[in-house]
Amino acid sequence: MTQNIQEQNIKLMRLMKQAIDDNLLVPGFHSLLQTHFPSRKTYLLSCNLKTATGQIIPYKSLRKLATMADMGAALDRWMVKTGLQTLKRMHLEQPEANIIIPQSASSLHNR
Repeated sequence: MTQNIQEQNIKLMRLMKQAIDDNLLVPGFHSLLQTHFPSRKTYLLSCNLKTATGQIIPYKSLRKLATMADMGAALDRWMVKTGLQTLKRMHLEQPEANIIIPQSASSLHNR
């Protein structure tokens, strides 16, 4: 049983690498409540991965996989790139919009 779990983790790590390399992650934006500036829209960026079998792997699991596969920095770069591209498009319609982009602690040490 332990071997099956290890094999599944290896497959998921390969999938994680492919998802980042081939831009297969699906971004998600969750609206956050703004109490100080109600007219300013704020969104939290996350991402999911939809596998070939239709299974959805949520961001929380992707973050763990990225850490296990030593791909945390790559996931962080994908999140920043996606967030900034989206913010650029959003500012045409909503100049006051903000996007919060989560980053791993290891990004603090990785240029």
